[in-house]
Amino acid sequence: NPHFDPHRIYTYLRYVDNEILLIAVNFDHSAAHVEINIPQLALDMMHIDNGEYDAVELLSGEKSTKHLHCALPFSTKIEGSGAVVWKIKTPRKKTSILKQKK
Repeated sequence: NPHFDPHRIYTYLRYVDNEILLIAVNFDHSAAHVEINIPQLALDMMHIDNGEYDAVELLSGEKSTKHLHCALPFSTKIEGSGAVVWKIKTPRKKTSILKQKK
């Protein structure tokens, strides 16, 4: 991905139920516009469909519609030596495998 420098940007996802946090940290002194590829496996593990979802950036309060899609990157700006924490609430697409076995 030409819009993501793994030597300067660190990202990760955390999720519980229908709430996802996407955290991205910029270790460079310059601001960066990054595009984060989210693999289909991650979306499957979170039990959500590819799509656009309402999101809020918790550090700034900015609200936006964001892509959670395996073919479209999640796009965000990160200030130099800064971070973003995007909170996304999603509907669940299916019950978990553990619940299906019961």
